[in-house]
Amino acid sequence: MPGMELPRRFNHPYRTLRQSGMDRDAALAEIRKAGASFFESMVAVKEVDGLTVVDSKMAVHCSPAWADEVKEQERFWDEAIAALEADPDLSP
Repeated sequence: MPGMELPRRFNHPYRTLRQSGMDRDAALAEIRKAGASFFESMVAVKEVDGLTVVDSKMAVHCSPAWADEVKEQERFWDEAIAALEADPDLSP
């Protein structure tokens, strides 16, 4: 799709940091400094740390590395859930 960028992969740098003994929060701070988005951070945590999607979202959301984005992320997810719940095509 034109104009739509694919997420970049931060799995390798995140894995390298974790294997060096760095804890999750410090490693998240490092990949964020390197340009990882919230979503890209979630993917790295999910794949490297073996968490579920829900647990990886919560790990990134609760990380001090993303503390400045908590309110924005909460607003985004609230709006996304409300939109999904309001869509009659998605009702059971």
